[in-house]
Amino acid sequence: MKNLLNPISNVGIHTLGIELFPDAEKVFSRDVEKHAEFLNPLLLIELSLINPKWQGSVPLLSPIEPTIEGFLGDGGDHSTHNYYLGINTICLKADDNWRFELMGDFAYFEKEHVPNSKENNENYAREQASYEKKKALFRAGETLYNFSTPLFVEGGEPLFNKFGGEANIGNWTNDIHLPLNQEPYSHSDEMIYPLAEDGNRFYFIASVSGYYFRDSGADEILLFYEPVNKIILLTFDWS
Repeated sequence: MKNLLNPISNVGIHTLGIELFPDAEKVFSRDVEKHAEFLNPLLLIELSLINPKWQGSVPLLSPIEPTIEGFLGDGGDHSTHNYYLGINTICLKADDNWRFELMGDFAYFEKEHVPNSKENNENYAREQASYEKKKALFRAGETLYNFSTPLFVEGGEPLFNKFGGEANIGNWTNDIHLPLNQEPYSHSDEMIYPLAEDGNRFYFIASVSGYYFRDSGADEILLFYEPVNKIILLTFDWS
């Protein structure tokens, strides 16, 4: 399989088809408040920016968990784990209106599984407040970490760690729940990508640092998309 596009380096906060801090109602198909309790929408990305033949938009989301250490999925109910929901991996499926739903039970999250954890609840409240504060500042015209167009200004930080092309190989390849396929990409590189349950390929969309959008977050959040079944996959790299 060939990659769809080379990495794109001219995508920023003012790029048509990129929306920062989208409302949860534009992202989730049902149980909107429940989804938003666990998953902060950071970006909404039009798929045509990656492949002109694709339609719709996909969200890049940041889970509030893990609370202190470990991986996402460690502290929840492990009986909820399935092919698309496991350690350091979550998948959501789109409906006909390009709104997404978690492919499993909310008890996957520790906050739902252990609702009376003081430490977890305090962390949720703190992180949710920081997310809402940064969203409000951005919408008021404030610059977050000098995000600019196309990517960064002197002394600033890039909005995307990578956009399009193939995902960089990192710690996430050891920690992802889904099986991976790895094959030659060029004379010096290899491409690696997750596989859906029916064998279809997930394509890399983009990656960002989660702590730019909230007080804390993954060092890198990687977003993949499987176009046959309209499924997004999120996995996380921790250094």
